[in-house]
Formats: sequence, C-alpha cells, structure tokens
Amino acid sequence: MNNKLNVNNLITQSNRLIESKYNLNITEQRLILAMISMISPDDEDFRQYSIRVSDLSKVLGLKDKNIYSAVKEVTKNILGKVIQIKRPKGVLQLNWISSADYDDELGTVNIKFDPSLKPYLLNIKENYT
Repeated sequence: MNNKLNVNNLITQSNRLIESKYNLNITEQRLILAMISMISPDDEDFRQYSIRVSDLSKVLGLKDKNIYSAVKEVTKNILGKVIQIKRPKGVLQLNWISSADYDDELGTVNIKFDPSLKPYLLNIKENYT
C-alpha cells in the first residue's frame, strides 16, 4: 500500500480520464496528480489519502506564509470544479474529490476521490497512460 506522498511515484490513469474535459489550474492539477501517485496498482478501492499540509504545500509549490489557508483554498476550488468524461453512451459529470477533511491538531488533510472515478484510476489493465 502506497500511502506516502512522493513526487517520484508512478501515476497511472485511464485514457478516457486523460481525454476528459476539466479546468484545473496548475496547483489543482498538482494536487490531483499527487493523490493519484498515492494509489497502489493493486488497490481495489479508494482510501482516504492523508497528507501532511506542510508536505502538500511543497508539492503544490505554495510559498504563502499561511500554507494551511492556501491548501484549504486549493481543495475548496477543486470541490467546485466538474470533470466530464466521455463514455460510449454519453458523458459522466462528476467532481474529482468528494471531501477534504482537515485535522488542525495533526496538520493533515484527508482527501477522498469521488467513487465514480474508480474505473478510471483503479485496476487499470488496458487503455491507460
């Protein structure tokens, strides 16, 4: 199980997800890719991805003195953005993440992918990059 945030982790996603339509800025894209990098190839389901805010701010390239507020703003923005995935019979519209739960005492954020993204990020055996 890969539960560490590491910029060198492999990122695998379905081609449909790569070809989908979404509008994320560079910081939001970095957060999504960091979360994808925490998925193990043998994961059957999404976990809650717990990331230290200080580590996440480095990956996101945040230089703000109040990194906690800056990271909260990034997750809030992602929660409001829709991704559209073209499928054979239509289009699926959903959010990247379903929640971002901050633990102020531990200095962490627990983030969950939207469950509808499972076929595009988990157990991918073909048509992926």
